Amino acid sequence: MDDAEIRRRYGTVSLDPDDDVVAGTYGSWTITYTVGAIGMDDGARLKLAANSTSDWGPPQFEDPAADNYCTVETDGDASVEGRYDTQGHVRPFRNVIEVSVSDGALAEGDQITITLGVRGEGSLGLVMQSFPERDFRLIGLVDAFETGEFVELTDELTIDVVGGPARRLHAVAPSHATPGEDIEVAVRAVDYWGNVADGYEGSLSIETGDGDRLATVEADDGIARADVSLDDPAVHRLTVVDADRDLRTTTNPVVCTDDADGTVYWGDIHGQSGETVGTGTAREYLDFARDSAFLDFASHAGNDFQITPEFWAQLRELIAEYNDPGDFVTFLCYEWSANTPNGGDHNVYFRGDEAEIHRSSLWQVEDGTDRARGTYPAEALYEVYEGRDDVLIIPHRGGRPATLDAYDPDLTPFVEILSVWGIFEWYGQEALERGYDVGFVAGSDDHTGRPGASHPTNEADWAFPIKGGLMAARGDDLSRPSLWDAFTDRRVYGTTGARILLDVQVAGERMGGDVSVTGSPEIDVTVHGTAPIREIDLVRGSDRVATRSFVEGADLVEVAWTGARSTDRHKVQDWSGSLGLDRGRIADVSAVGFDHPDAGVVRRRDTSLRWDGSTAGNTQSLRLDLDAPEDATMTVATDPVTTSARLDDLPHSVDAGGVERRLTIRRTGTSSRLDADVTFWDEDAPEGRHPYYVRVTQENGEMAWSSPIFVTVE
Repeated sequence: MDDAEIRRRYGTVSLDPDDDVVAGTYGSWTITYTVGAIGMDDGARLKLAANSTSDWGPPQFEDPAADNYCTVETDGDASVEGRYDTQGHVRPFRNVIEVSVSDGALAEGDQITITLGVRGEGSLGLVMQSFPERDFRLIGLVDAFETGEFVELTDELTIDVVGGPARRLHAVAPSHATPGEDIEVAVRAVDYWGNVADGYEGSLSIETGDGDRLATVEADDGIARADVSLDDPAVHRLTVVDADRDLRTTTNPVVCTDDADGTVYWGDIHGQSGETVGTGTAREYLDFARDSAFLDFASHAGNDFQITPEFWAQLRELIAEYNDPGDFVTFLCYEWSANTPNGGDHNVYFRGDEAEIHRSSLWQVEDGTDRARGTYPAEALYEVYEGRDDVLIIPHRGGRPATLDAYDPDLTPFVEILSVWGIFEWYGQEALERGYDVGFVAGSDDHTGRPGASHPTNEADWAFPIKGGLMAARGDDLSRPSLWDAFTDRRVYGTTGARILLDVQVAGERMGGDVSVTGSPEIDVTVHGTAPIREIDLVRGSDRVATRSFVEGADLVEVAWTGARSTDRHKVQDWSGSLGLDRGRIADVSAVGFDHPDAGVVRRRDTSLRWDGSTAGNTQSLRLDLDAPEDATMTVATDPVTTSARLDDLPHSVDAGGVERRLTIRRTGTSSRLDADVTFWDEDAPEGRHPYYVRVTQENGEMAWSSPIFVTVE
């Protein structure tokens, strides 16, 4: 049946207005459905489906005074009622507004009018999703006969969602430079939500830390790039200034030296686009990774059961097209997406462009009962690629949490311990406890078209509660062979997104290596931070054996919470709560680790605070400057924990169960140390082979984890 015949029989649907809308802003839209020739019977339904990745709305039909209020009405001889269902259609268009017809029927030409974001009784309207998307789409579907079978309407309901005005700058430079040679400094202006600020134009000054100007560059549509040269062998952090708007930022550290032993490159090899369950196209995804996130390397990891043969062919061509050694390196990948009892999510990476996909199922590729055919469980996947030196299989804790029951040391050199789903350091520790020789990396698992610079779309919901991480790899040059060697040798590490430079060595062996020592291991750590370094932890296996703190003073009181409610898909723990002092006052407060811009302190009084916050393995904290007597009592109330402690009886810590959930109240100070060279000795190390890794925490909450060094103590 052609499109014209579908419109004639089943009806048409339109959207007004269809102008561009700024991400995260409120609006009001009218959707009009005109009934087709077959009419709509009593009990018939109309659906409008949106991508489940979107954090719009959610639409509600009950409270005119609340945000996202919507109405539905008809000019026909029937009643209509609207509701919202987050599981109302087929993946990825599962977020559904459903309109049901009752007490009558609708004839050809009758109309159903849905108003999204009704204003006038207190509601601001309906809030659009917090990230840009060309052609944010609603799909219209109609069941005219009350059968449960829906026909998709052919009219396009689309809106372009764009970035908002610039709120801050983010600048990136290479992690290493040679004196006298040009390097590129790349800058993006970002809006309230962390999106590239569409339309931003400004004159940017790039300066040394001493204020000497190196270059001036004009930004275009939120992006600027400039070549600069550094002469002094040192660790540099360059400043980028938009004097007209009073915007200022600092680049990541750049080590300028003539004798660099390899270069640290930055990438995000985990995310997907709208051809599977993300947003935007794969081409737009790769464009963003290269041109807006300023990554050195990237990959596209779509769910296998959604990758059609046509898209797999297209993806292979795109990955080959975008691979540009020396500038931007790409790797072909798919996400093997079996249900968790069969192994869970594993990303399969290829060194070259020619590769055959072995899907866990054909669930959205073919119809009928054959959809369940595939390669599973995980042991079968590993068997398929056994003996290959051009394939890697990387488990991760995403929508279908991966088990670690299947393992091949030649295929799995590292595991992912951070993504937008949360922080899973415990997962890496589990792999080490099983005796696996694995490194640690981080990524985004981005679904919003922002690989390498993804931000949370939900504050306390079950998915995407934190910003995505980055993977660092030390190689001789920016090419597939060099990076692949870094992957297989575990010369990799992960961060929460900050380009923290981290080097760990034992007896001259770098992270990922294997070395034997006599007596107590000596672990040398060098860190160049993007903000002051708060502390460095040395971990043997899953045991923290030493900490070096750079905090000075103890004039603040910190209230911190961490952990997750479970290890499964729905792992986010809501920590929203309040604290109060029985005497004294709160002179000042700073919030740390709140990735979502709407989270943090929402009410402050002299003796009390209220905040919105949640964790999924990450940590959030409030650092308080108190004017209160030492015998004052602080009470903290959250859903997992309610507790009280006197200020002269700190630290105070409460185990909240779940996955490493804990609330702590302690005295603390601040650090100003940007660079650190630290040596740890594990004097209590037993004989045998042990994995040692380092965890770095900065003042701003950003973190980094090294890959372990496997040390045999003799």
